[in-house]
Amino acid sequence: MRALDVTADGIDPEKLVRVAKRHPAVEYVIWDRRIWSRSHGFKPRAYVGDNPHTDHVHISLRDGDRARLSRVPWF
Repeated sequence: MRALDVTADGIDPEKLVRVAKRHPAVEYVIWDRRIWSRSHGFKPRAYVGDNPHTDHVHISLRDGDRARLSRVPWF
């Protein structure tokens, strides 16, 4: 699985979460003590991990060719 962290400074993190949830390559997103995952229909749930992800958005990408080769635009 691959992931990226996007610093929240200077962006609208809520918009990034909305966009990421729609992308077919995304497995889950964590932001501000909440997690949205494909396995739960991208419905928000409480995230209780050690890092609350309040200064960045964490986006985890699906493994496999379908995700890796997706040409769906992010924005």
